[in-house]
Amino acid sequence: MIHLIKKLFTGNTSNPEEKQAQDKEKHFDILKYDGIRALRIGKLPYAIKCMKEALSIKDDAETRGYLVAAYIQSNRIEDACHLLMETLDKEPDNTENYVTLGNLLFMQENYREMSDVLQRGVQIDDKQPQIHYLLAKAHHGTHDELQAIAELTIAISLKEDYYEAYLMRATILLAMRQIDNAEEDAEKMFELAPEDEQSLMLLGEVNYLKGDPRRAEEYFNKVTDINPFNEEAYLNIAQILSDEKKWEAALEKLDEAIEINPASSQLYHHRGHLKLLMGDKEGSAEDLKKSLEINPEQEQQINGEFRNYTNPYKIDTPLG
Repeated sequence: MIHLIKKLFTGNTSNPEEKQAQDKEKHFDILKYDGIRALRIGKLPYAIKCMKEALSIKDDAETRGYLVAAYIQSNRIEDACHLLMETLDKEPDNTENYVTLGNLLFMQENYREMSDVLQRGVQIDDKQPQIHYLLAKAHHGTHDELQAIAELTIAISLKEDYYEAYLMRATILLAMRQIDNAEEDAEKMFELAPEDEQSLMLLGEVNYLKGDPRRAEEYFNKVTDINPFNEEAYLNIAQILSDEKKWEAALEKLDEAIEINPASSQLYHHRGHLKLLMGDKEGSAEDLKKSLEINPEQEQQINGEFRNYTNPYKIDTPLG
């Protein structure tokens, strides 16, 4: 009787298998929550070790999710992808896993497998805008721009304020010289985020290609007001001024950009070419030398090239 009362109040059991199962569960919990704590304080190797051992005791969706996070934070992307692939077979209805794996495969530039994974996700739930957006990125990675546009259009139909989808579609359309359609997306972006430099950059490029350099320059100047470290905006303004033979004004704009961004190899490179075209050989040599000192590899890549909208970075006429 005493033993029965003790067992009822202490939870002790004389069944060895039941006790073994309880011990196993307790050990699993210790490993799992030690791993979670280690992950939260950045002790990644210990977190990974704990959660792998926990999963060897019992398969647990939450633990797998934490292990994926630990792998990603440790930059062990292949391990994270492998675990997520296993997870898709065990949890085929969890669309978040398709999104996470799609993003990881995009980081690896594995566009074919990325597309296959996301197509599986669409079959589970075709109303997830993020899956269609990622599918568009996969198609863009394989240069299938029409299919990318189609997926982006679906994503936008499912989420009307999908800024990133508008940005990507506008960028692709602009590269295809579908200027009017690109302008519609850029204007929608501006409506959604009027102070965002990406929408302003696109509107500037659209107006330049439409033959309205003054309006384009206004947009690029707004970008430099918002973000004075945006080199591309300064280069675009310098290009517009150069098109109009306003060499001194273009030089002043590049001077301003370099004063703000003194570690930019690209700005020194372009100012060096501008000075050369203006007849300042000594100043040109100094700028090109400085560009080479800052970033030798980039300088080798763009050596002998310069900026031009219709024929990018080829010196056919002064500054394009």
